[in-house]
Amino acid sequence: MHASSGSGQRQLVPVRLDEPPEVVSLGVGLHGTARPRDVFRLPDMWQLHLYRYTAELTVDTVVHTIRPGYVSLVPPGALVQYRYRGRSEHLYAHLRLPPANGRGSAVAAARDDLPTVHDPASRQPGEVREGPASSVAPLVPGGQEVSVVPAVQQVPVVPAVQQVPVVQDSGAEMPMLSTLLLQAIAAWPRTPARAAAEVWAALWRVAQLGMLAETGRTHVAVGTAIAYIESHLAGELTVPAVARAAGVSHNHLTRLFRAETGDTVVGYIRRRRIERARHLLRESTLPIPTVAASVGIGDLQAFNKACRRLLGSAPRAVRAGADRR
Repeated sequence: MHASSGSGQRQLVPVRLDEPPEVVSLGVGLHGTARPRDVFRLPDMWQLHLYRYTAELTVDTVVHTIRPGYVSLVPPGALVQYRYRGRSEHLYAHLRLPPANGRGSAVAAARDDLPTVHDPASRQPGEVREGPASSVAPLVPGGQEVSVVPAVQQVPVVPAVQQVPVVQDSGAEMPMLSTLLLQAIAAWPRTPARAAAEVWAALWRVAQLGMLAETGRTHVAVGTAIAYIESHLAGELTVPAVARAAGVSHNHLTRLFRAETGDTVVGYIRRRRIERARHLLRESTLPIPTVAASVGIGDLQAFNKACRRLLGSAPRAVRAGADRR
């Protein structure tokens, strides 16, 4: 674990998120009522906390002030000390993650028989139970795999291992993080696998917060723009409409988008439409006009030209595998 030096220390930990977490416990933690100070460690589990109060948190030797909306991700074995200011309530998840170096740990090697998600009714030795679950309807996060298109520039891939601050302000992400964790808590008693999916989604959002803090680059508008584009590929897409959805001006989005992706908004839309079309042509039996319409290109002649320009072959040839490398 790395801690920056000087005043305003910031601890960073490598976190690997290409595999789902092994959730051990989650719920609502209530502290500060019996005593104003807690000191403990979880030897082989990560601690994810979303705070609703102000307090002092020390992780090993680094002191942090936590406030409502702050989130912490504490690695296994770290010595944790809280100093509360009265009743203090937070959402928490205790979990295991794959080692950041890609190699199995001694703990993991000794516990190969464990499932990905523990039965919440069982208690493991040394497990900490912080609070009961609440009732909120579950929400399953989705995902999408982008296939490799030889003739098309690919969307930048977020690395699976990221340096994440131990403590950070979740800012505008706080409502979404709270929703994900509350839904994980609600799903935990009956569908622990679903709860793990919610926690995994929350971890990716926490990691993205760390990426923004580490690079100092403005990703929020670009991320919103990309999400809007991906959900509207079958319809009419214009740069002004995407900019409105992202909450920035046309010109500002254009500059941000090129800085973050290396491409224009129009170029990105064109690429993603053809990538999706290529997938449907090769992996489905949908008629070519249906494929064209499903990626927002209603004119067959324009669709034919776009496939030839970006994939090097006409749609029928792409379907036959002519563009395979």
